[in-house]
Amino acid sequence: LNAIKRLPPGQRAVIVQQYYLDKSMSEMSAELERPLSTIKWWLRDARARLRRMLVNPLGERE
Repeated sequence: LNAIKRLPPGQRAVIVQQYYLDKSMSEMSAELERPLSTIKWWLRDARARLRRMLVNPLGERE
């Protein structure tokens, strides 16, 4: 949960909506008033950031 809090607001919103609220990308696009392509990009980038944070939780450079 701490890793999610460290995401930028838009990315945090789509992660929470998809994985905790079970919303579709189309629903998120409508609610956040952003193009579907932006929602997809935010999700892809958020997952990559979370993966890096969880693999390297202290934020140290490899």
